[in-house]
Amino acid sequence: MSQKLFRKNVTFWSSLGASLEYYDFIIFTYLAPTLSMVFFDDSSHASLIKTYMISSIAYFARPLGSLLYGLIGDVRGRYKTFLGIMYTMAFSTLAIGFLPSFKTIGITASILLFFCRVFQGISFGAELPGAMIVVCEHKKDTEKGRVCGFVISSITLGSILACFFSFGLTWIYPQETIIEWAWRIPFLFGGILGLINLWIRKNLSETPVFLSLQKQKKHETLWKPLQEILKSYKMKIALGVFFGLSVACLIVSYAYFPRLFPAFYGYAPKDVYWYSTLGLLWSAILVPLLGRLSDRLGYALVFRCSSILTLGSIVFLFMLPERGSVFLLLFFLGFQTLIVGLISAYFPILVSLFPPHIRFTGVALCYNVTYAFISLLPALLTAFFEYPPTLLIGTIIGLSFISLVAFEMMGFSTQRVEK
Repeated sequence: MSQKLFRKNVTFWSSLGASLEYYDFIIFTYLAPTLSMVFFDDSSHASLIKTYMISSIAYFARPLGSLLYGLIGDVRGRYKTFLGIMYTMAFSTLAIGFLPSFKTIGITASILLFFCRVFQGISFGAELPGAMIVVCEHKKDTEKGRVCGFVISSITLGSILACFFSFGLTWIYPQETIIEWAWRIPFLFGGILGLINLWIRKNLSETPVFLSLQKQKKHETLWKPLQEILKSYKMKIALGVFFGLSVACLIVSYAYFPRLFPAFYGYAPKDVYWYSTLGLLWSAILVPLLGRLSDRLGYALVFRCSSILTLGSIVFLFMLPERGSVFLLLFFLGFQTLIVGLISAYFPILVSLFPPHIRFTGVALCYNVTYAFISLLPALLTAFFEYPPTLLIGTIIGLSFISLVAFEMMGFSTQRVEK
């Protein structure tokens, strides 16, 4: 396949790469209940909390990855950064698939799992911001909502693959077999996807915006973008972090549902995985359409309306699963609709906060600091298990309100993303 074909379809190939990497990252969260029995000394409530904490570690490693790869992306180029991201994710995911269990080497297994998850987080910290920047910098201002929506749709497909894989494991194998060896299959499969992704990225080209920056010699040292952000963009970083709280909360909560719904609503895990997969498929279809709508109506209007809709409907949505499986499907479709409405405007707005020469670092920092804090949500909900879903509903309402306030403080009134 020629490089010319890759250059003409950069949005598709960048999105496909992001999809494969997102599978590698999210499969860990979906399999957390199983991993807690493999990598700790028992299957107790405490072991599950520890596993969720290890999962959260990846989110705290994401700001480190966003800083490292963001600086490289702003100084050395988006292309080189994409390759480094993929090398890190592919090897860390493969390593998880080969790890011995707690029964084999004791606490060392838990420690090795911890470090593998850290490297996953470092890689993924720059993945989605990088993909968004690459496609935006290849497209016109009037197309940014659409192409961002396409990328989001693609990572949704990665999440669908992870969710469907989890459903397949629970459907094909008994729990004892999954704990014994079958849990390794999704991670080994993810390593193969990593090799495919690496081949894809070797055929991508540098963005026109960065090529222009190279001619201007905007940065001479690797630390120059960080120095400029800390000096002149501290308020924008803070607003960008708070701005993303609602999106991050809804997305992280979705990965927690396989734990929440069997415990509080009595659904079988395989049914939750199945309906969750259908909800993600709905999201993959809807997000490019709302991205195009954001281009036409304005990102500010779409984000504002989506935030108000979230605040007004979230309590009602959590009442639906009490009525049966059909209403559980409606819940997942409705929940994904809220996510899509917010995220279709979120990335175009976030990209617009920073000029091109510090864009990779700024966007990646905002995005990943937000997720670092929100990643604690599953562990906290598990620790206070007698309160969900009431506690989760209150958290979503509170964080959605904070996001809306931060957005209004930005003073973002235009619908185009400036280059």
